[in-house]
Amino acid sequence: MNLGYRPRLVLWIALLVVWGLAAASAGAAALPSLERVAPDVYVFPGQDGDANAGVVVGDEGVVVIDSSPTPETARRLAQEIKRVTPKPILYVVFTHFHGDHTFSVHELAPTKGIIAHVYTKDYLAEHGAEHLKEYRARLGEANTQGAKVTLPTITFPDMYSIPLGKQPVLLFYQGRGHTRGDIVAYLPTAHLLFTGDLAYAGRVPWMGDAYAKEWQQTLDRLAVLDVTTIVPGHGKYGGMPVLTTFREYLTDLYSAVFVAWMVKRPIEAAKKEIQLPKYESWLKYKEWLPANVERVYRELTAEAEGAPSFETMPAP
Repeated sequence: MNLGYRPRLVLWIALLVVWGLAAASAGAAALPSLERVAPDVYVFPGQDGDANAGVVVGDEGVVVIDSSPTPETARRLAQEIKRVTPKPILYVVFTHFHGDHTFSVHELAPTKGIIAHVYTKDYLAEHGAEHLKEYRARLGEANTQGAKVTLPTITFPDMYSIPLGKQPVLLFYQGRGHTRGDIVAYLPTAHLLFTGDLAYAGRVPWMGDAYAKEWQQTLDRLAVLDVTTIVPGHGKYGGMPVLTTFREYLTDLYSAVFVAWMVKRPIEAAKKEIQLPKYESWLKYKEWLPANVERVYRELTAEAEGAPSFETMPAP
C-alpha cells in the first residue's frame, strides 16, 4: 500500500470541500439584495441590466412591484422581504405583461391579489403560453424552470390606489409606450416613481411590443410628477435624469429613423447605417439598436398607410 496516498487523498477532499463552499458562497453572493431607497421602500436590482423589482412595506403588509426576472430571483426576493419585515406580501403589481416581470409571481404568493392594467391581463390570457415559450428560449431552460403564466386578479383601466397607511401606492396608466398596457407605481409620500419598462437606465430598450411615438408622449406626462427618485424597469435608479435621458434616447432614435424613412432608405440599409454613438456604452446597444430602428421604421410606414395611432380606453 502506498502510505503517501492517504495524505494526498485527504488534501484533495479538503480542497474539494473548500472549492464547493466557495462556489456556493459565490452563487449566493451573485443574487441581489434589497436596497433601501426611502423609508419602507426598497429596490431589488436586476443583475447586469435585468429587470428590477420594488418593495413597499405598509402598515399591514407588503406590495411588490414586478416579480423579478426568474423563479430563482423571485425566491431570493421573497427571502429578502422576510429579512426586512415579518409582514406578508399582500399584492404584486405587474407593470406590463413581459415574462421577466410576471412569470415568477407564484414564488411570491401574494395573499390579496395580482394587480395590472386590463390590457396586461388580456394579453396574458390570449398570448401568455406563446410568450412563455419566447421567454424560455431567450433566458434558457435552466434559468426558467418553474416559470409559468399567472393572470392578474385585479385590473383597472386608468388608476388604482393601494392604501398602505403612511406609504400609499398609486397605480396609473398614462398611455402606450413599451407595451400597450404599461402602468407606473407612484409613491407621493416618498416622492418616488417605479416606471416599469417605460424607462431604462444605461441599457437600450426592448421595443418588440412598443409604440415609439406614443412612448415619448407618455414619458412627457410622467415628467410633471413631483418625484426625487425614479426606479426604472432596468438599470440603476436615480433622479429625474433617469427619465429625461431615456426620453432623449427615444427622441434621437425616432428622429434618425424618420430621416431615413423620409428619404426612402430601405429598412435593412437603415438598420445597418443608423448609429447613435451617444448611447454606445449602454448595454444591448449592438444587439438591440437595429431591432429598435426596424420597429420605428415599421411604425412610421404603418401610420403613413393609415393604421390608427390611438386606441380608445376600455370601459371600467
